[in-house]
Amino acid sequence: AVSHAWQGSGSFVEIFEVVHEPTLSLKYIESISSSLFGTCMINDLVEGRTAEEIFITTWLWYPKPMNGTKNPMPLTTFLKQKAVLLELFSKKTHLIRCLKTSEAWTCSIARDAGYAHQFNGIAINTNRDTIFTADTVGRKIYQYNINSKGMLVKHVEYDSPHMIDNIAYIYGTGDLVAGTIPVAWRALIKLERDPHMTVPGGLVRYKGSEEEGYTLVEEWNHDGTALSMISMAQAWGDYVLLGSPNSHGIAVCRRR
Repeated sequence: AVSHAWQGSGSFVEIFEVVHEPTLSLKYIESISSSLFGTCMINDLVEGRTAEEIFITTWLWYPKPMNGTKNPMPLTTFLKQKAVLLELFSKKTHLIRCLKTSEAWTCSIARDAGYAHQFNGIAINTNRDTIFTADTVGRKIYQYNINSKGMLVKHVEYDSPHMIDNIAYIYGTGDLVAGTIPVAWRALIKLERDPHMTVPGGLVRYKGSEEEGYTLVEEWNHDGTALSMISMAQAWGDYVLLGSPNSHGIAVCRRR
């Protein structure tokens, strides 16, 4: 899990064991820290080929101020916080690979994977040899093959009709499902100025396989009144489940 502790400590990766008995719970194992994580720069992660390998996305190319954005900060830091348009025209965010050897974790930038406008969600296939990442601002899904040395080799990319946030690989079907942000300007206002702004969101689903490629087969949108600013979506039978980091609860909607 990604943890943004903010004041005094920055961001970490926290590792837990899933305990099933007597009740479902999480048991803390260890934490991973790195100067590459910055403060609030990292976003999502997946376990790689083994439990000793982790791939992490960065959604910001600069760290947030350690004491928060409402406190005084250097001019250069302030300008970076406001450089939103720069993300539309340049690719500065990257992926991070962490590897555990001799009981210690070491992290490095996965430069072989290239850069994106804004890496966000990440998922891995059943065989744990293919990774999918979302480029939110670029409205893309990138597919990478993991070679024998742990390097990420970009295989193909898929267009999205909207900005996408988190992404999931559905075990059993191989489908890709992602939460969407159809109206970007409303999301920006909610984050920067008005937390009460209603932001539409929804789901896109891609069908196919890692070998033959994927095709967009379903797009489902919600006006945001039940749950604003969707980050994660999942198809479940006749329903769509929507989640948001800015709203409480989960929206359960019937698919039409």
